[in-house]
Amino acid sequence: MPQEKIRKKTIINRLLSIILIIVVVLLIYVIYKSIGQDHTKYRLSCKADIRIENQNLVFRGVFSYKKNPSQGVAKVNGFVTTTDGKEFTVRRTIFFTQTDFGNNPVWTSNKIIISNRENIPAETLEKIIPQFYLKHASVTDINVTLINKNTILIAKHNIPYLYCSND
Repeated sequence: MPQEKIRKKTIINRLLSIILIIVVVLLIYVIYKSIGQDHTKYRLSCKADIRIENQNLVFRGVFSYKKNPSQGVAKVNGFVTTTDGKEFTVRRTIFFTQTDFGNNPVWTSNKIIISNRENIPAETLEKIIPQFYLKHASVTDINVTLINKNTILIAKHNIPYLYCSND
């Protein structure tokens, strides 16, 4: 009888040890995923060379972002070239806020400052640059993922939007 009790305790102790190991492994996995993947709630500072082609226009320039957990600044600096060879300058700063709805952050542009060097007609710029950079607008479902220590991927609805390097 005492050997049977000892055997049952040993089996129970082994099961509890296995369960404890599984819980610890799952906890480590959850912590790893929460730390390394989504950086939308943290600081961000990056810039990306970008080329956008649309209709009869080509934008070449740099998009840069500096963001803390609740607000940020985006800058657009570049040139738009038309098919007939005209070139226009784009220089603007966009102040935005970030609001979190669960795991779905929303960036809302609040104030746009246009440089006195910008000479592109508004109707031309509307054809090539997203609305977020032109007027009070929102971008939903932003994901910011750290690819490595120097590279950040900004995605919208899990579609890559901007691949940028840390400043």
